[in-house]
Amino acid sequence: MYILFVRVPSETLTWEETPLISTSPRFDKSKLPLSFVRRGGKQMFKYSVLMPIPSRAWDGDVILARDIGSGFFVSIFDYESYLLEIPINKETLNMKIFLKVWLLVVLLSANLNAQERREVGNLVMEGIPEVIPASIEERYEQYSNMNSAAFEDWNFHMNGIFTSTRAGEVTQIFYVSAPGAEPQQLTNFSEPVRTAIGCPDTSLNGFIYYKDEGGNENFQIFFYDMSNGESRMLTDGVSRNSGFAWNREGTKYIYRSNKNDKKTFDFYIADFGNPASERLFLDVSESGWGLSDWNEAGDKLLLRKYIAATESEMYLYDMNSGALTRLNPSTKKIAYTNLNFSRDGSGIFYVSDEDSDIELLRYYDFSTATSKVLTPGL
Repeated sequence: MYILFVRVPSETLTWEETPLISTSPRFDKSKLPLSFVRRGGKQMFKYSVLMPIPSRAWDGDVILARDIGSGFFVSIFDYESYLLEIPINKETLNMKIFLKVWLLVVLLSANLNAQERREVGNLVMEGIPEVIPASIEERYEQYSNMNSAAFEDWNFHMNGIFTSTRAGEVTQIFYVSAPGAEPQQLTNFSEPVRTAIGCPDTSLNGFIYYKDEGGNENFQIFFYDMSNGESRMLTDGVSRNSGFAWNREGTKYIYRSNKNDKKTFDFYIADFGNPASERLFLDVSESGWGLSDWNEAGDKLLLRKYIAATESEMYLYDMNSGALTRLNPSTKKIAYTNLNFSRDGSGIFYVSDEDSDIELLRYYDFSTATSKVLTPGL
């Protein structure tokens, strides 16, 4: 049990020392905020009050009163957290009112301290009530249970767009035919659908998507035909596949698969609609390789080799000769992203942090084997 000593002046509310303070042995007076400490001034006291306070309510807390001219504030806080402040008007101050207010302070602060620290297994919670009111949970749902849509690709056949958004518990693909149009759900699976890649062939009304089974992450590649709502699997149904890309006409496609070696992803090419034409055309012995772009002429690929978050490499692959050439070779650690061929095929646009603290847009010229920054001063 701790004793709290309250001194109430009859005329002015100035204090030669901190007026209200717990006797908890944990309290270190040097940690008091200076704005709460008052010194000096003649003291005139009408009465003093001694009040016993349960030790559980005040363990480690500091209780202060400070002058506000027309009255004072009774304040409760610990070393780090501000807990409670109650104003008392000196014009209406009397013992009965004071005791009622003080009892309120004791009860409220005891409740605050009771909630301040709890341990449930390895979880330590401070300031969190054991039971969150249902009204707060319902209000929280309005802000946390939101739906958003992400742009995936264009529909080259009908000029609409494909988007992905959550339908029920998983993400599915939707089609928006025009600005402001109502999204139309296309896929409806128990598993989430990843990405939507529109077919550049305007005679084909469909898109590519990835889907696994039971969360096994062995993603298979499917073509969704919007003319009849049917899906066709383009991969073997067993291996893990990714990195799908169309040629500019939408007649051929390339994708990565680990069906040859579970540790690495090789590159396969096929004619769309002719599964028998599929062949392995680039066998890589290392992980981290990915396809960034396929040029307009259809004879070159832009590849990126990921090494670490701060380091990667760019390569140009000639599909006719099989030559693999590193672009912008350097001994420095450079991170490359967003690699794309220029429309005329004379170079590439990319983003990198070479000789910079930030990533900058650059252009690499094949004829001169040099690069330049396109966004200086950013």
